[in-house]
Amino acid sequence: MFMPLGFLWPRIWDLYRSFKRIILRERGLSILVEFGQLFNRRKTNIDDLLTNTLGAAIGYGASLTSGKISKHRFEVTGSVIKNEAFSYMGLAVLGRFSLYNWKFFVKIFLAIYGGKPYLCA
Repeated sequence: MFMPLGFLWPRIWDLYRSFKRIILRERGLSILVEFGQLFNRRKTNIDDLLTNTLGAAIGYGASLTSGKISKHRFEVTGSVIKNEAFSYMGLAVLGRFSLYNWKFFVKIFLAIYGGKPYLCA
């Protein structure tokens, strides 16, 4: 699951050109995903952390290999905020959490609108 991150982050953002930075960010993101699973009635597992780290490392190696073969680097135009990649992944985890708990949000919706689920007026 984290192999694309290890591949794309160093090719898009200069901040993630080092192996150590990729592994630290990926591990933090993986811990965030595992922590989110605690609230979704799912089980967490250390194997997920290890395989996500291995996937990011393999992706980083593939990025280095493809960069040496093609001698091409992605150029980012416009302004890129410092933690843009981490922000996108955090929003993805938040979206997954929201979709997995849709019944909870329906209950809130029904409580606010008096038990009348009129989606179209």
